[in-house]
Formats: sequence, structure tokens, C-alpha cells
Amino acid sequence: RQESLPFEKKGLPSTSNVNPDFMWNYVMCQDFLHNENMYEFILPVVQGFVEIRSELLLYGRSGFDLIVLTRRSRMRVGT
Repeated sequence: RQESLPFEKKGLPSTSNVNPDFMWNYVMCQDFLHNENMYEFILPVVQGFVEIRSELLLYGRSGFDLIVLTRRSRMRVGT
């Protein structure tokens, strides 16, 4: 759903494309989100986890990078 949106939609900053389910400061910023002149002053806060590990295969000299990216919804904080 969000992946199909362009980085900047119709010349608006990326703040205008924020998914409110993952923006932890959405309630505090919601009045500003309705005013296009305020987009440059809004910084969406997203909670998540990033880990990058380089692993080697047991029988060989080749390896791979394992990258894990997650984000936590503000609507389901316990899951």
C-alpha cells in the first residue's frame, strides 16, 4: 500500500505520505498534517528495529548479508 506511493506525491514532502498507523507522534501532529504549509516542520517518529549481519556459509567461501527491518504500529503496541 505505501510501497506503491512515490517518495514525493504531487510535489509535497514525504511527510504528506506518512501512514498514521506507524507514526508514533501522529496525535500530536495531526492538526499540522491538515495544513500543507506545516509539512516542512513535521518529523514523523517511527519505532522499529534494524539489524544487518554478514554470515559465511559453512562449506564455502561465499556468504550473505541478512537484513531485518521491522516497524511497530502505534495501534497495536503489545503485539
